[in-house]
Amino acid sequence: MSSLVILEGLLSTNDAEAVAHKIGVELKPSFAFENLVLLPVASSIGAVVFVGDGVDPAEVVARAEKALYQAKRDTFVVTHW
Repeated sequence: MSSLVILEGLLSTNDAEAVAHKIGVELKPSFAFENLVLLPVASSIGAVVFVGDGVDPAEVVARAEKALYQAKRDTFVVTHW
């Protein structure tokens, strides 16, 4: 499953990386399914940062998807830019 989240108001790439790290930490624990089985969860996070007016939304989505699929291929990297 893939999801796209757009965050506004971040002041730097460090802010974006901190948010991505927090998401990864929250998704790391295993989840109980019907109180019987612990299911491990893996996450891959692709991030893109755009600043300024006139940004093409399609370009933002395309770059974010590219970063996400790169992160999925590279299993040891939580966030890919």
